[in-house]
Amino acid sequence: MRLFADSGCDLPLAFLQDYNITLFPLIVELNGQQYRDMLDLRAEEVYDAIREGATPRTYQTPKEVLFDAFHALAKSGEDGVYITFSSSLSGMYDEAVAIRNQLLQQFPQFRLEIIDSQCASLGYGLLVDKAARMNEEGYSVCEIVQEVQRRMDSMVQLLVVDDLHYLAKGGRLSKASAFVGELLSINPIFEMQQGKLVEIAKVRGRQKAVNHVLDLLESRCVNLSNQVICISHADDVTFAAELKKVIETRFRPRKVGIAMIGSSIGCHTGREAIDDFQVLNTLKVLGE
Repeated sequence: MRLFADSGCDLPLAFLQDYNITLFPLIVELNGQQYRDMLDLRAEEVYDAIREGATPRTYQTPKEVLFDAFHALAKSGEDGVYITFSSSLSGMYDEAVAIRNQLLQQFPQFRLEIIDSQCASLGYGLLVDKAARMNEEGYSVCEIVQEVQRRMDSMVQLLVVDDLHYLAKGGRLSKASAFVGELLSINPIFEMQQGKLVEIAKVRGRQKAVNHVLDLLESRCVNLSNQVICISHADDVTFAAELKKVIETRFRPRKVGIAMIGSSIGCHTGREAIDDFQVLNTLKVLGE
């Protein structure tokens, strides 16, 4: 079975290569040049460019790249599973479904399961990770799809915004509200609900906001000592490490992972909701 994933999963490139996962890199336009996310451009370069005043943009993987990969799969007779970036934040899912339907006219036996992860960054990556390990262990396509969907239902994604400036640039907050919020040290808290970012609280002060997120985490999950908790950070390694220690002390989970939010998410400064990710510290929790 062949597994496919977008660069929005924020998993290490080495992991994707080790598990023979076909990567669909989103395109990042920076300073007039276009780059394939993860292959031609590192997230650190994007964050450095943003600090210097650049306004990078991203585009979907070219349609022909998906078509060529799926056409080769259909000709081989091999089954495939493609877990996509949230369809509320990207058009990759819809594009893939359209291409699959087109190929089915020529290859009626073609089997490609396409799953809308309803996640982004490492929350999405955790689903790809599990699918890859199950594929390595010889599980069937049906078993992999069922497990990925089960984990989607048990995923909790909580996000803390530390800089309202980017929310204003992204169109999710007025400049006036952002200015007042910055003066009062207001930190909005978001949750991923059915693939969309939904604001669920506003807390004054970064530390209080983080504590509130941890309280929400505890109330939304059971048996946290047996959970995998992952922290996605927007180029703030120090804070992520500190947060990891707090989580380990308070919840003693089975594992705490840390990853940087990748360039395909972190570089956004346009009008889409996903723009917020470049300034978020993200907790993603997977129930077993």
